[in-house]
Amino acid sequence: MPAIFARRIRETIGYQSPAVAGAVETDLERAIDRGELVAADLVEVVGDRHFLDFQELVARCPKYFSELSAPSIEATTRKIS
Repeated sequence: MPAIFARRIRETIGYQSPAVAGAVETDLERAIDRGELVAADLVEVVGDRHFLDFQELVARCPKYFSELSAPSIEATTRKIS
C-alpha cells in the first residue's frame, strides 16, 4: 500500500492542486486509522522532500483549514515553515 500512496502523492505534486492533495490526505489518514499503513513506511517510499511538498499542498487546501482549530492551523504552518 505505501507504493500506491507514493504514486498518488507524486502525481498530486505534479498537479499542484491543494484540493487534490486534500482528497489524497483524507484517504491517507483513513488508511492509517484502519492500520493499513504506517506513515513512516510511506515517507521511506516517497522520500522526505516529496512528502513535505505534499504536506505543503495539503496545508493550502481550504477544506483542510476549515476542519482545523486555530491552534492546529498554527502548528501546521510552523511545521511547513
